[in-house]
Amino acid sequence: MFANGKSEGPKRTIRPSIAIPAPPNVGAIGSMIFTPHLWQRLFVIGTIIFVGAACAIASERWETLEAIHWVENPRDSPKPGPMGELGAYQFRQSTWRSYTKRPFVLALERRFSDDVAVQHYEWIKRSLQGAGIEPVPYNIALAWNAGLGPVVKGRAPAAAYDYASRVNGLVEMLKARRAPSGPPAVVPQPKADAPLAVPTDRPPSSANVTVALGSSGRNAGP
Repeated sequence: MFANGKSEGPKRTIRPSIAIPAPPNVGAIGSMIFTPHLWQRLFVIGTIIFVGAACAIASERWETLEAIHWVENPRDSPKPGPMGELGAYQFRQSTWRSYTKRPFVLALERRFSDDVAVQHYEWIKRSLQGAGIEPVPYNIALAWNAGLGPVVKGRAPAAAYDYASRVNGLVEMLKARRAPSGPPAVVPQPKADAPLAVPTDRPPSSANVTVALGSSGRNAGP
């Protein structure tokens, strides 16, 4: 207490200021990493890369399915195939039932058959990847025609290799016609009196195709 009887009040503790050193090896570049503007730029760049990759994947799927359509039923005949196949992709009823509850006759309508085709394509793609086989258009077409099991086991028939070669040739033609940017170009379908533009080279034999063993496919073809 002071001489006048007044209390000096609570004592305050004065703490010395502590200088926190910067992390080692962090200079102007290190501090710039955490600026909001740079994060925005990185986000935009990442988004562009992601969207570009997604467009490329969708484009290859479109090209592969359109090529399969041209080989299976280029003139969109409504008549059933030898095994009762219907539609642009000549689906069998068992394959159709694997993806939709719609009546099988709706395979004749392109909007419904496209939906099933995309699902079947993605299933084949995932299954090939799971078996260690690259899901390129040739291998997808091979499994589309012969079934996944024979492709995985390396036992696809020669006719399936012919089929895959024709589809692959059409895919390359569609890629060549596609513009460098934007959606795929509209390619006119073959006329009724015009032959299909397909490669005539001999496909490789099944003995020359190396595949990994895995589970069998759902059925022998679409």
